[in-house]
Amino acid sequence: MFHDQARIRLLRNESLIIPETGIQLLGIDDPAWGFRDRGFMVKKLAKLGPELLPDHFQILITHRPWGWEEKAVPLGIDLQVASHTHGGQIFPFNWFVRLHYKHVAGHFEQDGKHLFVTTGALG
Repeated sequence: MFHDQARIRLLRNESLIIPETGIQLLGIDDPAWGFRDRGFMVKKLAKLGPELLPDHFQILITHRPWGWEEKAVPLGIDLQVASHTHGGQIFPFNWFVRLHYKHVAGHFEQDGKHLFVTTGALG
């Protein structure tokens, strides 16, 4: 795959400490690969919980903005970055996107923890 050739490491349900930065990256695989269950994200986050280092700034990278309120905030993850929703930009699919995702685009904050959902497109 291209990412292997480019030496890009995919974080698939795992974490990575960036040395000498105080940053811990966490990556969750996209549940679309055989899963349509929002609970998938919560379960994967729960398994990563013991790996969390409270003295590090934690950045969770996910494709979909699921699991933030349910698990990322309670675990104390500082920042989740997600996309997939494309901001609900294409009519009439924007109606379905807003039914399926609580956080469609933008910045959200709860208990000092943050979620950024990108539109996934320039425009």
